Amino acid sequence: MSKCGLCGEDFGSESHMVIACKANTISKALYEKAACWMADYEEPCLLEETMPKEDIDQYLLDKAMDIMYEMYQIYSDSDGGRN
Repeated sequence: MSKCGLCGEDFGSESHMVIACKANTISKALYEKAACWMADYEEPCLLEETMPKEDIDQYLLDKAMDIMYEMYQIYSDSDGGRN
């Protein structure tokens, strides 16, 4: 049975739990992309200058899906997004 490198406890033990912070795996670029999306969502007037009003909702939805997919990729990687 494998042992934890931090405490030496068997991984199969019911009392063993390791929680790893993954916050540092989210890139600055992804934070900026999310911040820009939130700004556009709250005040779409700048988007209205560059695209038809009827396309804004779909654009915001597409961008939100891109952001969520990147987040999903980070947290679903078996190595915690450290590749």
